[in-house]
Amino acid sequence: MLITSNNRVIFFVARMRNKNESLYRRSSEITEILRSSAPPAYNTRNRMKGSQPLKKHHLFLLFIENLNKENQVTLENALLKIRGIISFLVDIELRRCTIRICPKLTINQVIERLYVKSSLKAVVVTRDFQEGTEVWNQIITICLV
Repeated sequence: MLITSNNRVIFFVARMRNKNESLYRRSSEITEILRSSAPPAYNTRNRMKGSQPLKKHHLFLLFIENLNKENQVTLENALLKIRGIISFLVDIELRRCTIRICPKLTINQVIERLYVKSSLKAVVVTRDFQEGTEVWNQIITICLV
């Protein structure tokens, strides 16, 4: 171990077997003390207890009835304009769209804005693990006035 002029600690690890065990034990104790008392490194997450939990993102699978290659671009542009959508993946063959959204945004808001901006109706797909089937949940009933 070497302490430089600006109080930086540099460790030299030399494991010596069967040579001066007391010196090796003492250096290990000092190393542990210095590591435990050192401040956390910059640009890392706080690993201490009592820190705020990370916000989790929500992942939804949407079935879009009239999705084809022609209106895929309008769907993508509408999803890009909705604030709070982190990422999305469009599958034209299955007519599905996987969306990851922020916790502040609800799936109801996404479906409403999607219908307003691109006039595409979306249904949320959930999986029933007991039966092994997929269930379509129509969250919003859109009425034309």
